[in-house]
Amino acid sequence: MSSSYWSPLTWLIASTTGYNPYTLTIEVLIYLLLSGVGMYCLSGHYSKNKYVRLIAAISYMCNGYIVGHLQHLNWLSGAAFLPWSLWALEKLHRERNLKSLLLSSLSFYLLISSSHPGIIIGTIYFFTAYVILKLYTDFKLTGTAGLLKNTKLYSLFIGCLLLLSVGLIAGYSDIIPYFDRNQTVDLSLSLNQNTGLKSWISSILPFATTSGDNFFKNDPAFRNIYFGLIMFLLFLASLFTAKSKQQIFFLVTGSLFLLISLGGLLKLFTGKFIPLLGYVRVNAEFRIFAVLCFIIATIIFFDRLTETKESYLKKLKPYFFVFVGILSGLLLFSAINLLSGGESVIHFMNKVNGSLFSRDTVKQLLDKISIYDTLFVQCIIQILLLLLLIRAFKYNQLKKIFMIASLDIILATLLNLPFTGVGKVPVSTISSIQKKSPVGIPAPTLQAVRDNDTIPYDEVKLIGDWSFYSKQPGAAKPALYPVKLINNYTYYYEAAKDTTLRITDMPFVYITNSIAEKKPKKTRDVDQENIVSYKTGELHLKVATDTASYIVMLQNFFPHWCYKKDGKVFSVQQAGINFIGVPLDKGENDLTIFFNPVRIKAALFLSGITFIIFITLLLWPRINRFTFKALLQ
Repeated sequence: MSSSYWSPLTWLIASTTGYNPYTLTIEVLIYLLLSGVGMYCLSGHYSKNKYVRLIAAISYMCNGYIVGHLQHLNWLSGAAFLPWSLWALEKLHRERNLKSLLLSSLSFYLLISSSHPGIIIGTIYFFTAYVILKLYTDFKLTGTAGLLKNTKLYSLFIGCLLLLSVGLIAGYSDIIPYFDRNQTVDLSLSLNQNTGLKSWISSILPFATTSGDNFFKNDPAFRNIYFGLIMFLLFLASLFTAKSKQQIFFLVTGSLFLLISLGGLLKLFTGKFIPLLGYVRVNAEFRIFAVLCFIIATIIFFDRLTETKESYLKKLKPYFFVFVGILSGLLLFSAINLLSGGESVIHFMNKVNGSLFSRDTVKQLLDKISIYDTLFVQCIIQILLLLLLIRAFKYNQLKKIFMIASLDIILATLLNLPFTGVGKVPVSTISSIQKKSPVGIPAPTLQAVRDNDTIPYDEVKLIGDWSFYSKQPGAAKPALYPVKLINNYTYYYEAAKDTTLRITDMPFVYITNSIAEKKPKKTRDVDQENIVSYKTGELHLKVATDTASYIVMLQNFFPHWCYKKDGKVFSVQQAGINFIGVPLDKGENDLTIFFNPVRIKAALFLSGITFIIFITLLLWPRINRFTFKALLQ
């Protein structure tokens, strides 16, 4: 559910070049580009000024949430498709034609098929509120007739989205009963997985949140909410001016999502009383909705500001003075601490032997940076940017404001990258580790699971558990991802309590006389030559036995596992706590054990055909001539 399995982009990459550190990097860049272009298109609903839209686009594309989560693909994909979904829904409401209906359905499918479940839950609340606002507004303007008309419109949209999502719905509903996360999260595991109040300092000083773990007490990836110095200054100014109903909606909605991302007592309340939120472990992901809302509210204010003929600075001067005052105070505070304390890169640089620019020295330098260093550097940058902005705002130089906004976003991004998304290890190093994985899908060696090869812990920290890459079934201990199946963790739990139940001394497939015991005993080995073929989800064996017995395969027992024997297909049996058992007859046995989720394949086929039809209709040259106005009367 959290691997973007149903995303068309995932399928495209997997079926062509395949996944490796380089294609993952390309996918990240695609999501970044989609984020920026999506926000540029969305901002067109609220402003026609290209510089306002460009500033909004770069501010969203490199906001703190995205920069902080470059290693979390299914958080980035959610951020990428959110503005597209809102743009398409607004377009559908305004234009009411087939093209808009298809665009909105496809945008929302891309959003929910590629996003982390927490983003999907946030999407449900955000867009439900948005649609209710639209329906209420139209009802006030056009009465019951308008309400019914728009209800038909949104019903058509939901119907098309459900048709696209048949495969996804079938897949999720299939796994949820067997999934460890089908219950609400233990709050003790999630109370520090949030964007705490202290992290709000990142709204003006994003670099300051890259260090100081003892101060912030959360993961660095969860701290950053930056969306540009200019946009934040304008956002604050918008709070103290007259606001449209749209602005009020986005300000209120964004504030609610930001509060939900705080965690703490709010986490206790929302997890208990608001449906679905109890299933979300990391409330920090909800801050992307806050960033989106605040940028849109700021666009509306910024557009109104550009329509005035007087100097922008005249209206914004108090906010410039406040910002410069706050930053000057923080600069002085950090400078005093740097001069009086020992917690600084300055002290490290004095002790450096050899080249300051060697890779090892740079890595050590990054490790030594303190919160006072980051405060000092960021305050200087922000003060200089504000001084440049004063003149640009004084003479209403929008192009220059855009250039300064770009410089601001670039600097903020580059300063944060070594500490969050990109890290301190080059892609080539990650690639060299993953190249240790066997090519293709080799037939596993018939050795004890505990003897499966591994890699050093330093490499595990970079790429995760080696069992993800070794292509050798079985792991001596549980791995956190990609999925927690209840019976899988039951086995590890039972084996931890009673070591005699550990099955790691067995190969991944062997012969036993009985599968009723918690640990089926091996009575005979399966030889390597008994494996006719092995591929993803399928094992073909030819084996002879003197008596009726069973094959045990150390694969999670799960619905849809079958075996084919003598041309007939049967369901596998459960062996021990968690594994697969297949009966063997006396004599020669030619059998294939395979995974065959027929219902999900059929649902996937329907989703795929629907997706292709929608894309074809969308690209049809005469699509703009066809409207649903008559249907929606």
